[in-house]
Amino acid sequence: MESGHSYMEVDSMHSTIESAKKNVPVYTMQDWLTICRLARSNRHNKKCSNYTVQELKYTDFLDLKSLANIIMKNRSFDIKGNKVNWLKIKVLKYEKNMSGVIQFKYNYSDKEFNIIRISGKGRPTKFPDHLKNLYDKPLPISALKKNDLMKLCKTQAIPEEFHEWYKKKNTWPLLARGRRYITIDFELAIHSVVNEIWPLSKSVGCRFHLTQAWYRNIQQHGLVIEYKTNSDIGKLIKYTFGLLYLDPEEVSDCFVEDLMPECPIDERVTKYCDYLVNNYIFEDSIFPPCLWACNLASILLTTKSFHSFFNDHFYSNSPFILNFVQTDTYIKINSVKIPKTSKDANIIGKFTIKNK
Repeated sequence: MESGHSYMEVDSMHSTIESAKKNVPVYTMQDWLTICRLARSNRHNKKCSNYTVQELKYTDFLDLKSLANIIMKNRSFDIKGNKVNWLKIKVLKYEKNMSGVIQFKYNYSDKEFNIIRISGKGRPTKFPDHLKNLYDKPLPISALKKNDLMKLCKTQAIPEEFHEWYKKKNTWPLLARGRRYITIDFELAIHSVVNEIWPLSKSVGCRFHLTQAWYRNIQQHGLVIEYKTNSDIGKLIKYTFGLLYLDPEEVSDCFVEDLMPECPIDERVTKYCDYLVNNYIFEDSIFPPCLWACNLASILLTTKSFHSFFNDHFYSNSPFILNFVQTDTYIKINSVKIPKTSKDANIIGKFTIKNK
C-alpha cells in the first residue's frame, strides 16, 4: 500500500451519508441510524436499495489488543533475523494452513515472501477460549460536555422530548475529565484503584520509582560495586536500564536475544534477571512493558516532576491557602504546552522563580 494513494469502496458510502445528513437535524443516535439507512434509495436507480445498518452496543466490542499481546510475541524480526520495517511493506499474505505466520513483501516484484513467526522462538501460544469484552459498561461523556448539553436543553435548542435521554447520560468521575494518561507508582493496589475509577485512562508507570525498585534489588543481591564498575556484570546491569527507552513490544526480544546471551555466569546476576523476568519483562508479568517502556525521554513519565515543583512552593507547615491556588493555576496554564524535554522544564521553572 502506498501512503496517500489508498482507496476503499466504503469511502463512497461515507460521502453519500454525509450528503444525506445536510440540513437534517440530529438529536439522538436513532436519528443517525435513520439517516444512514435512507442515504441511498432507488429513486434514481431502481437497482439500488437502502443501506443495511447494524446497530452495535458496547457489549459487541471485543478487546483485540489484549488478544494481540497474548499471541503476538514477535512482530519485530523475520525468521532470518532481519528487522521488519512495517512502513515499507507492500504485500501481506495469510494462509490458513500456516497458523502463526505472517508473510510479507517490500516490493511487488519480489519473488519470495519474507516470514514473521509471531510466536517467536518459544512454543506457539494457546489461543484463549473466549475473547474479553472491551467495555463492561456504556462509555461516559465528560462532565463539561454534559453541562453544555444541559444548557442546550434549557434553551430548548434540543427539543423537550429528548431531555430525559441526555439527563441519563453517565459522565466521567470528576478527576478524570480529559485525563487520558495517569502516571503512578508500581504498587498493585494503586493500579487496581486507578483501573476501577478511570477504566478508559491509560496507566503509565513512573520511571523514577521503577529504576529505584531495580536498584534496590541490585543492592539486595550485593551487586552495587559491580554496577559502578565497567565489568561484564556492570555493563549488563546498565544495559537493563536501557530497556525503559525501547518500544514495549521490543523489550522481551531485546532482553532474551541481546542481553541474556551476554549474561555472565553469576548467581547474583541470575537472581536479578529472574526478578526482572517475573515482574517486568513479558506481557504476562506483574508490570508488563506496556506500562513502563516508552521510546521517549521525558520528565512527564515520572511523578517526581510534579512533586519537586509542588514542594518548592511551600516553606512552612501551615502554608497560606493562596499558595495552593497559585500553584494549581500554574499547573493548568502550563499543561497547555507540555515541556518536551527536561531542559524545557528547567527553563519554565527558572522563568517562574524570576517572576515571583
